[in-house]
Amino acid sequence: MDREIISGEDFLYQRGTVSTVYSWYRPSYDYVRDYLQHLKDETTVFDEFEIYLAGGILYDFDSTWDVDIFLVGGSESDAKIEEQLNLMTDIALNKFFMLVDIAWMERRPSDITYSQMEENNFLQEDIAYKKIGHFKKKMGAESWEYNMKDNPSVEPLSEYLVKSSFGGFKHNDKMIDKVRNHSKQSVITTFSAEEFLLNDRNYFLSNTNR
Repeated sequence: MDREIISGEDFLYQRGTVSTVYSWYRPSYDYVRDYLQHLKDETTVFDEFEIYLAGGILYDFDSTWDVDIFLVGGSESDAKIEEQLNLMTDIALNKFFMLVDIAWMERRPSDITYSQMEENNFLQEDIAYKKIGHFKKKMGAESWEYNMKDNPSVEPLSEYLVKSSFGGFKHNDKMIDKVRNHSKQSVITTFSAEEFLLNDRNYFLSNTNR
């Protein structure tokens, strides 16, 4: 199993109020399954939101280091959303040694074709989202920090939670190339976490962008 190895160096990753001193493994089908099953059995996240997997793991586990997750519906209370985002991030980092990027979204993103992207001038679908907008990483003497509050298009909701929208922003070139070169009729942008847990590995691999 690949892992982002820190050899004898101080390491710290922090997202909002959640932090870890552990480096993470590259996500795999089994890691993601164990993580989601834990959330379903030990937390109320599945009861409160629709949960969707997104991003690189829908294409190839070996080409990504994180798992993108969208929460849809449920409580629109900023405090409740932030509480669940922090809980899910803490469990991923400190129990499963897996990096996650989680956002609450007002609705599920649509699947997409290259022709649709062209027709829309490659702009992303206009969907409002809320996420933890401050994170930093320290490896040895090097450190990196980013705060979404510095972006004028972002609305601060708390010290760490922010709100924005994908609307008006162009898809990045990597995403455009993935959709352009995809052999199936359309590219799926999300995969239900409930569906993931109800089926097996072959089902997931056969019904994603592979």
